[in-house]
Amino acid sequence: MGFCLNRNCCHLFAIEKYCGFSEAWVRFIRAKQDLEKLKEELDIKWLKLATSESTSLEAVLEELLRISAAKHDILKKETETWATVLQEGVKNTNPSQGAAS
Repeated sequence: MGFCLNRNCCHLFAIEKYCGFSEAWVRFIRAKQDLEKLKEELDIKWLKLATSESTSLEAVLEELLRISAAKHDILKKETETWATVLQEGVKNTNPSQGAAS
């Protein structure tokens, strides 16, 4: 029974090492919070633009473009970080080390 528990712990550690679930979860939460903040900014700005009588279509489109660009920046940054962490995890893993033990 102890052997199975030890083996399962090793498997979980290896999965964490290869995939980085804990780090990925933290990055996911941060990205989610950034996107929620962006949505709140849009909601507030949209109300401000909607209630203003001097709002032009150009101002509305500029705000939508700004929000869209910020959203894409958040997602691009998260994707690049994920890819870097995954590549480093795979590169730093040497299968021959497990066979030598």
